[in-house]
Amino acid sequence: MTAEALRFNAPLLLGEGDAGAGAGASGSRSWFACDELMVDTVKPAEDGDAVIVRLYEPHGARGTARLRVGVPFADAWLANLLEDRLGAAEVDGDGIVIPFRPFEIVTVALSRPPLGTKVPGLAPS
Repeated sequence: MTAEALRFNAPLLLGEGDAGAGAGASGSRSWFACDELMVDTVKPAEDGDAVIVRLYEPHGARGTARLRVGVPFADAWLANLLEDRLGAAEVDGDGIVIPFRPFEIVTVALSRPPLGTKVPGLAPS
């Protein structure tokens, strides 16, 4: 129900341009996905070169989620809302394991890989 409400309140907007640029062979790509938590924010870190992914639990459940990451990253850690490092995140292949509590806001920080790392689906610039 939450995903349906989000699609209703924030519909997908289409614009002109190359639909396949940076999107892989299929023309669409989900860079961050998580079934148990809602991905709310993806942004550059306030300090440093990390990428911040902010998620929340909307239904009052608790458990462990897996954030699937569709871009390479060198390191992952959990952070607070001020983006202070709290501790290392458990990395499982292309995903990050996130324990969560009811209605919790979770912040995950990802450090970018070294320059020259090939990103599948993106043409060299």
